[in-house]
Amino acid sequence: MEIAGGLLVLALIIAVLYFCFMAIAWLFGLAITYSYVILGIGVTILVVAILLDSYAIVPSAHYGVKKFLERRITKKNKEGDEEGVVVDEGFQWKLAFFHSFDIFSYKREPIVVDETFMTGKDQDGSRLEIFINGFILYRVNRQEVATTAFEFSEEATKKGIIADATSEFGGVTGTKSAEVFIDNRDTVEVLLASALQLADPPHKKLPAEERFEYCRAHSVELREALRRESETSEKRSAVELRYGIDILSVSIKDVDFTEKTKAALEKQRQDAALAAAARSKLGLVREFKAEGLTPERAVDAAEISLGQGTRQQIGLQGIPAGFINVSLGSKDGN
Repeated sequence: MEIAGGLLVLALIIAVLYFCFMAIAWLFGLAITYSYVILGIGVTILVVAILLDSYAIVPSAHYGVKKFLERRITKKNKEGDEEGVVVDEGFQWKLAFFHSFDIFSYKREPIVVDETFMTGKDQDGSRLEIFINGFILYRVNRQEVATTAFEFSEEATKKGIIADATSEFGGVTGTKSAEVFIDNRDTVEVLLASALQLADPPHKKLPAEERFEYCRAHSVELREALRRESETSEKRSAVELRYGIDILSVSIKDVDFTEKTKAALEKQRQDAALAAAARSKLGLVREFKAEGLTPERAVDAAEISLGQGTRQQIGLQGIPAGFINVSLGSKDGN
């Protein structure tokens, strides 16, 4: 529909201009020959083409970077540095056929964070895998949309931010056990937000093994620094300067073991429970044998005591009182 509407408008403009040309020729008494007709049509088409290419519409919530013959137009800013010519959304005049615009969105763009990390050794010496899930909200910085931001595609910017976040958190995960990060999701968020948003993150000056503890101990101060940073764009983080963006917020929703790790831990728990049950059963068998039962009866009595057998397996005579918990004598409660 938009294309059809544009063609209709173009046809009407050509018709109006053509009849204007013919009217001028008639007023001046010019003989309207085929040559004049062809000339009139050509001039009309040229004028229409110039008019249609002499403006551009920058979409809402977008910036336009002005170019001359596909090269960015630059100018000197107050500091004497060269910067591009950036226009805001809406109607913009331009030199037909020579000027064009590159369009950049300044909408808030979310980046989903869903990464896995190996943590430091737990008490049993094992290294476990955890994941973090959340999002990072950013937008293109207007002052840098024609310089730094111009050099990166949206996809490249998002991948770069994720890489920086992964590098930052991965640098500390190997220094603590998994439970430390799982139990302190808020500190994980403060750590990443400080690294990505602050111009001079204080924890970055510390050794990797001390950074997480620092962020946990100074969480309130770091949150306040992040709040102040969100109110001004004068100071920019290294990540923001690298990609020509403003990182608006970092939100970590979940920190937990990966499904693979959970399955391994559950199997480990079940194996430990089975081993404990076997040790308990072996101990009871030894006690019953010490009371004079045969090995077969001792095994049956141990299973009854642990709720693993029925009272009908053996007679109760000859088994010392207190060794068998009669209330657990059968699985169906008999």
